[in-house]
Amino acid sequence: MEYRTEPPKLSGKTNAWLAYRQVERQRREYLERQGDKRNPPEKFYIRHDHFVQMFNEDFELKGAKRLTRRKLQYYSSPQAKLMPYPVRRGHHTSHYSYPDDYERLAAIWALRENFFLPIPMIRTILDEIPPEDYEMVARWDGAPEDLLDTIIMFKEGFDSDDIDNYSASKNALGGATLDFLRPGKYSEEELKNRMLASLERHYLILKEWFSSGKGVRFWSRLAEVRRKHPDFRQRVAKHSQSSIEPF
Repeated sequence: MEYRTEPPKLSGKTNAWLAYRQVERQRREYLERQGDKRNPPEKFYIRHDHFVQMFNEDFELKGAKRLTRRKLQYYSSPQAKLMPYPVRRGHHTSHYSYPDDYERLAAIWALRENFFLPIPMIRTILDEIPPEDYEMVARWDGAPEDLLDTIIMFKEGFDSDDIDNYSASKNALGGATLDFLRPGKYSEEELKNRMLASLERHYLILKEWFSSGKGVRFWSRLAEVRRKHPDFRQRVAKHSQSSIEPF
């Protein structure tokens, strides 16, 4: 990564370098215009101190749990390589992009502060997901292992409804989950019949998911990916213990 000396031309208008209240107003206007194809919102840059303040307020971070300027600088450093280098303008003041840098930081914060994952492991995870999935990571409230499954299956072409149905079916199956994921134990027809029997008393939507065959394909593909293509999990596991832990 190289330092960006000038902000990219995100639109025909001048990028905003405003005081905090102006930044808040501009952010509100951005959110209000999301989805407006005729008059789409413009990305803009926020001075580092305003960026930190906004993040702490949004996520209600206080005391020792607050994002600090030092921690933000570390995430952008050559050692961590989690955030892009900030734009530097006038007296070398750093500025960060909204929403791009902001959404990436939210995903980093969730992986780091909620799951306590090491820096190289977070870098590996972020390398595997597109920016549009950062919000999903930031709001993830399940186990980190399930997040890895979700990332893998998104790359396999499944969608968020499939992920929700998978999670619900795991909860419905309870202790039988691991049995169903044993590679080669059941044929697809046996897997379908056993799952339908196990879900007899559970949600109709799950029965429809499995009856259509999509649920079976999801479970079968997940078992296959875990067995034959463990490279992503292995790369993540390799970083389960890291020496780069300054915080």
